[in-house]
Amino acid sequence: MSKTLDALILPDGLAWDNRFDWVPVVQQVNVTITGGLVIQEALQTDGRPISLIGGSDHCWITKLELDALYAKASIAGLEMTLFLEADGSHQVVWNRSKSCIEAAPIVSNANPTDEQLYILNALHFLKVG
Repeated sequence: MSKTLDALILPDGLAWDNRFDWVPVVQQVNVTITGGLVIQEALQTDGRPISLIGGSDHCWITKLELDALYAKASIAGLEMTLFLEADGSHQVVWNRSKSCIEAAPIVSNANPTDEQLYILNALHFLKVG
């Protein structure tokens, strides 16, 4: 059980893709009327993006498990606990600036069963705590 989202077990094939794309410092730069620079910086405590990336050859999930993820994504403002074995726990919300869940069936089926397998390509979150 190396990766979980609340009580849901996530596939081991998910990898934190954008781990080093974010720095916890925000900066605002303004130019004064005389041409000088005013630079303001502060620590950003929330909002770190966490994208867990899967793929077709190593990250599969059943329709039943995918339905459980979509049920969570359908709740506005839901804070969840994301546990990554190597990185500990993170309080997160869905990153809705993207498609928060990216998945596709391995084989298209007009009437998929709960056991049908899907490729889990990505889960997108924002850290809030």
